[in-house]
Amino acid sequence: MEDLAKMLHIGKSALYARISGKKLLPFDELLLLSKEFNISLDKQCFQPTSRISVEFPHALNEAKSSKHFVRRLLKRLEEALALEEVSIRYISSEIPVFYYFRFKELSLFKLFIYDKTIWEHTKISSKVFDFESLDDPEYDSLFEQVHDRYMEIPSAEIWGGLLIDNTLNQLKYYAQAGILSYSKHCRIICDQLEELLDTLVVSTEMGYKHGMDGSQKGSFSLLYNEVLRVNNTIIVDSPKQQQLFFTYDDPNYFICEDDRLIGYSANWFNTLQRRSHLVSQNSERNRMMLFNLTHGRLEEARVFLKRFEY
Repeated sequence: MEDLAKMLHIGKSALYARISGKKLLPFDELLLLSKEFNISLDKQCFQPTSRISVEFPHALNEAKSSKHFVRRLLKRLEEALALEEVSIRYISSEIPVFYYFRFKELSLFKLFIYDKTIWEHTKISSKVFDFESLDDPEYDSLFEQVHDRYMEIPSAEIWGGLLIDNTLNQLKYYAQAGILSYSKHCRIICDQLEELLDTLVVSTEMGYKHGMDGSQKGSFSLLYNEVLRVNNTIIVDSPKQQQLFFTYDDPNYFICEDDRLIGYSANWFNTLQRRSHLVSQNSERNRMMLFNLTHGRLEEARVFLKRFEY
C-alpha cells in the first residue's frame, strides 16, 4: 500500500478511495500503473481484435554488449524458475544455444557470430580472431549459470533438420575468409560440438538434462522433425502465468503474453508433435539415426576445415 501511494504521489486515504471504487483512477495514474506493472491497456479496455502486443527488449538496448546479453539471458531464466511448476515447450530448427553454454570456446564463438552479424558492438578486425581477445573472467561463471539454470527447467523440445549445420557453415565461412584456422580455432570448436552431441545422446536416452557437473536436472523430452525450418519459439508454462518468446533476428527476441498467440503457439506445438519422430528415452532407433547423421556432418566439416591454416 505504501509503495503504491508513493508511486502515485498520493496519500493513503486517497489510495483507499481509489481501491474501494469511491474515486476513479485518473488517466495519468492509470498510465503510470500500466507502465510499472507492464499491463496492456488495449487488452483491458477494448474488444478483441487481430492486433496483438509484443515486447521487443532489444529496442531498449537490451544487448548493450555480449556480456550484457548473457546476463539478461540469466535473468530471464531466473524469472522463469521463480514461477510455480514451470516448464517450457521449445521449437527450434537447431540445437538451442542454451546447450552451447556448457562449453566456453563454443559459446565465445557464437557470441562472436552474433556480434559480427547482428549487434556490431565491437569492430573486430577482419583478419584477427582469437579466444583470448573475446574472453572475460566473468564468462566462466555466467556461462555455467545460464547453462545450469536452463537445465533445471523441465522441457519438451522439437528440433528441426539443421541441428549444428548453421554453426558448421559459420566455421566454414570464417575459415575461408582467413579469420579462423583449424588448429587454433576450428578443431577446438568441433571437439566441443562432438562432446555436446555425446552429452545430448545421454540426456535423450535418460529423459533428463545434465548440469555442468553431470548431475541430474530437469526432465527432457525430444522430438525431431527433419523438414522443420523456424525461428526459435519458446512457450513458458506455469499454472498462473504463460509467456511466449520467439526470435526475430536471432538472437534478439520478442516477448508476448497475449493468450490468443500463446494458445495458437501451443496448438502449433501439438501439431508438430504429432508429425515428428520421438527421439528421447525408448526411441533408440530414431535417436541413433539422428545423432549418427549429425556426427557424420561434423566429420565432413572437419575434413573441409583442416584445409585452412594460417
